[in-house]
Amino acid sequence: MKILFIGWNRMGDGVMSLCVIQELIKLYPNASITLLCGPLAYEVMRTIPCLDRCEIVHKKPWKRHWLEILWFVEQHRWDLVVDLKNTIVSRLTFSRRKLIFRPQTDQSSVHDDLARMVGTARLPFPKLWIDEEAAQFATRLLLGQDRIVTFGLGAARNNKIWPIQNYIALANLLIDYCSHGSPIKFMVVGSRDELDLAEKLRQGIPPGRLINLIANTETDSIMTQAACISHSMLYVGNDSGFMHVAAAVEVPTVGIFGPTDSRVYGPFGPSAAAVTADGANGPVDIGTVSVEAVFQAARKLVEQRKLVEQRKLVEQRKLVEQREPAPGTTATAVSRQSP
Repeated sequence: MKILFIGWNRMGDGVMSLCVIQELIKLYPNASITLLCGPLAYEVMRTIPCLDRCEIVHKKPWKRHWLEILWFVEQHRWDLVVDLKNTIVSRLTFSRRKLIFRPQTDQSSVHDDLARMVGTARLPFPKLWIDEEAAQFATRLLLGQDRIVTFGLGAARNNKIWPIQNYIALANLLIDYCSHGSPIKFMVVGSRDELDLAEKLRQGIPPGRLINLIANTETDSIMTQAACISHSMLYVGNDSGFMHVAAAVEVPTVGIFGPTDSRVYGPFGPSAAAVTADGANGPVDIGTVSVEAVFQAARKLVEQRKLVEQRKLVEQRKLVEQREPAPGTTATAVSRQSP
């Protein structure tokens, strides 16, 4: 089964589309997938199973990149073409079946629209496959750090960035809330363009509480930061690619929304929430989103995760008790002889 997957360009969009990849792998476990996407999306999609080849799309003047892509595509035969960008390539390419992404409405979620494209009632939540090298590096780096709150301070546009003083206020609320046990630390992910925001956060919280991943070239890659995020107890950030990464590694995720519609681009995951100004769905000034609203959303997700972990512990104890022999008996069965 040869599948051509024409994906999006941005990191967050790439993460959101992983739910389609999961569904295709479930339907066609022996598929061979060729991926066309932008360089940022490639960073979160390069680890998908069944990936045979990836062509990174670099935009060129007069859209000449599409001519090169079309030439490449026409050299192969395809059983299925999935086109999330509704391009001319899928129209001019022969295949047995085509899935073309067409959003239903301006208010429908990307996740629901992707499900309609595939022809299913519901797709799984996006799952990010973290490569082994990044996973091992994150484990070594964060060894012994079991209470980490990750902040995504940046975004693609300035009007999507929640004020840094709000993050500082939120951090201090979380320090008080998590006062029992080992001290929590705050990890910052993003690009090197956000170093000044990370420095302001460091100055606004108690000393020794900051883990700055964007200040070190060893930890500034997207996959390495994704692996580190997976060790977090909570993620809070603006509407950005890393918000979707956090949800895709099943970390409790709070996304803060202003000019963009949380109904469309909100984080998708088993433990994710979007916070807007007074419940509005945008566009609004992100500065009007209150610290208290974000804190309450974060607290709720943390409490929910605690309950889930407690249930898992109870279930594990029950399994252990069922396997252990009852008092006064032995694990070895004794055959009963006939009289």
